[in-house]
Amino acid sequence: MKAYEKLSHIQKERNTLLCIGLDPDIDKLPYHYPRNSKGILSFCIDIINSTKNLTAAYKINFAFFEVLGKESFGIIEQLIEQIPNEVFIIADAKRSDIGNSAKFYAKSLFDYFKFDAATINPLMGRDSIDPFLTYTDKFTFALGLTSNIGADDFLKQILWIEKPFFSFIIEKLAEWYPRENIGFVVGATQSDYFTEIRKIVPNHNLLIPGVGAQGGDINKLKEIGLMPSLVNVSRDILYHKTNDDYQMEVIRKTSYYKHLLAIE
Repeated sequence: MKAYEKLSHIQKERNTLLCIGLDPDIDKLPYHYPRNSKGILSFCIDIINSTKNLTAAYKINFAFFEVLGKESFGIIEQLIEQIPNEVFIIADAKRSDIGNSAKFYAKSLFDYFKFDAATINPLMGRDSIDPFLTYTDKFTFALGLTSNIGADDFLKQILWIEKPFFSFIIEKLAEWYPRENIGFVVGATQSDYFTEIRKIVPNHNLLIPGVGAQGGDINKLKEIGLMPSLVNVSRDILYHKTNDDYQMEVIRKTSYYKHLLAIE
């Protein structure tokens, strides 16, 4: 089964667009986890075990693991083994490099780790993107309009073509690659631009971060039209203050977002 089909199948089966971001900040771990690589691994495994029947996907953010040094890739491997085969898994690595190097980044994420999808930064151009898209059984999310305030610096700037830079990127990639293999990262905090983006790519999958801790308005996006997409929630599921059972609170939060992001 190709990644595009796998994603569609699990979303329909679970009736949700929810993706949980595994962003284990060592300084935010609950008190009962040691603040080291073993604590990170245990924390993430507990999160997976509490939520694996409630979500359509997981997004593993490499930055939070690479900071652990030589143990980082081993931890990522162990987490992938814990995630059920039917659940969609994204490598949030935002890779970008010249074609020869990009080929090895793609090989690492898709052949070695066997992720279903990866995030990339498309700003180095087509030769930096092509190696990922040669994997026609996989899926690639290119940065379109990101959720951070720095998106104002470049992506929203009006170019000589009298349109924002992000719309030029999205248009070109949608022209170059089939929608079964390419999607776009669009922050939930960018709801004012969401209608414009949906006009450009009405049928492409969007990976939408920025819900929860970043304050993205998911209800506004639902009014415009979320399908097809994955909506990522990280901190609002992973971290919270509670005097009750921590994992029960994780389940409660996940269940809330699962239903909020129901397809039907």
